[in-house]
Formats: sequence, structure tokens, C-alpha cells
Amino acid sequence: MNKSLTLIFNGEAAESQTISPMVRTFCSPNILRSCGGYIIACQVHGSTAYLGVRPTIMEGQRSNHYDLKVGPDTKACLIGGITVAGGISLLFRISKEELSGNIGSELRELYIHSADLLTQNGYSGLGILDWISRKSIQESEISSPVPLTILDLPVE
Repeated sequence: MNKSLTLIFNGEAAESQTISPMVRTFCSPNILRSCGGYIIACQVHGSTAYLGVRPTIMEGQRSNHYDLKVGPDTKACLIGGITVAGGISLLFRISKEELSGNIGSELRELYIHSADLLTQNGYSGLGILDWISRKSIQESEISSPVPLTILDLPVE
């Protein structure tokens, strides 16, 4: 992740050493199975990166994305998760018509920041994007070619 960005993790200022242990669990099949994977929300607003992460199942209840604490702007926000199998789903809530102007490039940068954030904090999984994430990237023309993994998004 861009070192000049301040990180807010689950609503609180955080350093890499705070989130690295959780990011490393994204690659552990046993941990992923025990918590049903993770839900994620990520956005960059100005010089601040926001990351919200929760186990999909907490205390026998399903977690919801709206419970994650991320920044003030919800237009350029990725939501999704890490599945029990280790796959990644990262989607945005913007229609194709709304992708005009800078929002498409903001989303592209957000995917890149998300990949950087994961890899710089110990993520060693394959990062394979699910079919709906790839289809959304393709239809929105955020990237061509469409990446197979979160790590394949070409940097311009």
C-alpha cells in the first residue's frame, strides 16, 4: 500500500503490525473454515485508507457489511470477502452509468490499494477473484485485460 496513506482498520487508526496477523489468517484453510471466511470493506478517501474486516460468522451469527466501519464516501468502496476456499470477492455498488468521470479510475486504484494492503501485510494466497468480481471489472471497463487474481490488476 502507498506508504503515505494513513490506515484506519475497523474504525481505528492502525499500523501494519496491527493488521498483519489477521491478514495472514486469510491464507489459513483451518481458520477460514472455522469462521466461515471474512467479510471486507475497503476504500481510500484523500490520504486515508479504510479497511473493515470481520469473520463471516461471529458468535453463531452472520456478519453484515454495513457493520464494518469504513470512511465517509461510499461511492468508491469495495465490499466483498474471503471465502472459506480462499477466493476473493470484491465488488462495488455503482452502476455502469455512474462510472463516468473519475469514479472508474478511483475504483481501479482502490483494487490496486487493496492488493497492496494485503500483500504488504503478509497475504500469501493466490487471491483468485470470483466470477462476479471479474465480470464486474470487465463490464465496467476498469481493467483490460480482466485480472484473474487481485494481484493481476495492471498498474498504469
